[in-house]
Formats: sequence, C-alpha cells, structure tokens
Amino acid sequence: MLVTEQKYGFGVTTFSKMINPEDIPAGSSHPSVPLHQEMLKRTAEASAAYVEWLDSNEYAYLRRTLAAAFLDGTINEPHFSITDTGMSAGFKILWHSERFDDNDMWMLADALKDRVLELGYSLYMSDERHFARTDYAEVIQRHYLKPTLLLQEGKVDQRFGNIIIEYRLIDNAPYDLKFSVQYYHDHKYTHPLPYKQLLEALLEQD
Repeated sequence: MLVTEQKYGFGVTTFSKMINPEDIPAGSSHPSVPLHQEMLKRTAEASAAYVEWLDSNEYAYLRRTLAAAFLDGTINEPHFSITDTGMSAGFKILWHSERFDDNDMWMLADALKDRVLELGYSLYMSDERHFARTDYAEVIQRHYLKPTLLLQEGKVDQRFGNIIIEYRLIDNAPYDLKFSVQYYHDHKYTHPLPYKQLLEALLEQD
C-alpha cells in the first residue's frame, strides 16, 4: 500500500488516502481520469487569509507582473507563456520561488475567478481532482465559468467565451496556473469579445 498525505494551499484541504496500485483501473493514467474528484471548498482559515491577501501589496504586485507579461510584453521570462489556438486563448504561469510565495498561486486562481464573476459570468463548477502518475502525485484545482445566459438578436451572448482556471500541484508543491478562454465559432453564438479586453478587465489596478 502507498500512503500519501497531501496539503493543498494555506489551510485548504488535508486529504489522506490509501492507494493500492492494483486497484487503479486501466486507463487511469490518462490525464483526464482522476483517482478522486470532489468539490473545491476553502476552509475558514484559508478564506480569511485570502481576503487579507487581496488587500496586500503582494496581490497588487502580481497583477502588475501579469500585465507586464501578458499585456505590455515588458516581461519576457520562461515562467510566463501565452496560448492561442484559434479556438481558445490564454496564458500559463510556472511557479518560481523568485516570483511567487507558496500560497500565491491558489489565491491568484481564486482572485481571477472572482473578477471574472464581475464580468457577466456564473460559476459552473469548482472542483479538485487527484491523480496518481507514474512518478509523482498531481492535484488540479479548477474553476469553470460560463457567461450568464443572455440572447442578443437571437444569438447566445458568449461574452469572451467559457473560462477555465486551473491551479496544479506536483507532489504537494505549487507547479503552475493555467487560464484559458474557449469560444465558439457558430452561428448560434455572438462573436466573442476581444481577449485583450478580458485581460485588461482582470489585471487593471483598482
């Protein structure tokens, strides 16, 4: 038996599990098949720390850093990358000790989620998925947001598109954060609003 104890974020979750490798079903090594999945819930301690963090210089600094990396282009480092496939757009942040504290990633994921909610979106799901990879343990905390259902000239208003925010830990340590917008090119939907406009709304200083 493999016994693991995993702690996610600042007082977020403590989850102990017993894993028998023989019980892992065939195909569970596929990235989309978790060993365990549950709704994502923050403890009272974590929620209080998050509220305090939102008013901190650290959060303001991170937003300035992300704006420099993804809007202005004045930061060009391997920790920050941009994705654009034609059907989706977004960015990825690799955790690095020179840029981030241990709790910055999950708090940033929650902050991005909360700001998206102010832009005409609803939270469809927040969950936490646990994976047992061959050489490491992986946890993905995910926020999935959809535009509030509105019709515009007979079409569904997709705003910027569906938004997925994923914070990943590898062996209990912060690893990366991915923000992606997925949109439809379909006559049933309005044309998506510009992705840059979304970034500006998320990263602008209050």
